[in-house]
Amino acid sequence: VRDNEVPVVHSGASSVPTDAFMMIYDEMCKPHDQSDSYPSWSTVVKNSLTAELAIYKEHVELYEQRAKFELTEREQKINEQLRIVISDHNFKKETLKKDLHSIKLQLASTIKHNKSTVEEVSFLKKDFKQKENKCLADFLNIKTLKEKVKDKLIKQDQSLHTIHMLCKPRPNSNELKRVVIGYKNPLCLTRAKQAQHALYNGHEIIKENHIQAIVHNSEDTLEIAEITRKKMNEKMNDPKCVTRKVKIAPHDYSK
Repeated sequence: VRDNEVPVVHSGASSVPTDAFMMIYDEMCKPHDQSDSYPSWSTVVKNSLTAELAIYKEHVELYEQRAKFELTEREQKINEQLRIVISDHNFKKETLKKDLHSIKLQLASTIKHNKSTVEEVSFLKKDFKQKENKCLADFLNIKTLKEKVKDKLIKQDQSLHTIHMLCKPRPNSNELKRVVIGYKNPLCLTRAKQAQHALYNGHEIIKENHIQAIVHNSEDTLEIAEITRKKMNEKMNDPKCVTRKVKIAPHDYSK
């Protein structure tokens, strides 16, 4: 066999024709007399059988070589298929590893983003709470300022006696024993003590007949007095007041 070529042996191949073989077989089965021709026939049969046996041996060798070649070729195909399966398995394994690594990175990024979002939400809640408290404090301050302005506007439209009636009563306050809180400028306090020493002496203040304080009018009080005087003059010139002869005069606190 050359170049891996396996010769095909047909089952009917033989160097001796089939008819001749059958004739030889029949001659062997027939009884022969003890003669001089018997050895020749035996020799022919023996040679024929030897040749046939050699042919069968050659066929067996050829079949063995063919079976071995087919087995080798099948093993090669199986090895090739196994190699393809292993390569595909390794490729899928590497792909899964890359996908797993990508998923891990995405998960870490998502966790980090979620953490930063939670921190931002907490900061915004805290900032909102602070701003809410500040707005509430500003609202209360504005409301208080509004009440003060409203009270001041109401007092500007009234006489001094009405202002005294509108003021809230102070049962714990004694007007005769009121003490000045103080001055922002220490020099003003020194000058005030020099001008009215009795007002800054505790022993003199607790006395019932202590010296009265000298009250100086400020620009606000003078302005309020002027506005009140104008309004009183307007009310006195009102036709209804003139018709009814109503006299409006400021209260005299000296009596």
